[in-house]
Amino acid sequence: MILTTSRRPTTKSRQLCRELKSVIPLSQYILRGKKGIRDLISLSVEKGADRIVVVTSRGNEPCSFIFYAEWVFLGELRGVATLRRELGIPKIHALEEDVPFLLKSSEKSAKTIAGLFGAQLCNGDDSYTFMTYENGWIDFYRLDISHQPVGPRIKVEKVHENHY
Repeated sequence: MILTTSRRPTTKSRQLCRELKSVIPLSQYILRGKKGIRDLISLSVEKGADRIVVVTSRGNEPCSFIFYAEWVFLGELRGVATLRRELGIPKIHALEEDVPFLLKSSEKSAKTIAGLFGAQLCNGDDSYTFMTYENGWIDFYRLDISHQPVGPRIKVEKVHENHY
């Protein structure tokens, strides 16, 4: 997965991308610069990434995540993100291994959230890298580091899935 920001990113959006890189297996944070969506898609194909996530901002706050899989718009997740430092969680190293990335949830829109992030739905697997989606909150876990959420935390306000 390629993580990047909109063309005029805020410091918080950049930090959010770095934090997501440390919890999503085999993800890469790419500085956007003047790259357009076509350039990002070409770069993702070149790097073998299956998804692109563009974090957009309103004011100083990240406000949405736009998901692409190659040339297909997958959808958008709107919400508010809370960074590790705001949660009092220390930095963690990036996850460089190819391990399963799972979503544990009983929410109605869990399948959509899993599809956007490229995660597999699961109920009781023992994978050490997963995210949960409960009561509108996405939390990320790395059991190799802690049994508590390791951040960032995302409050989902709206999910739009492309129905092609």
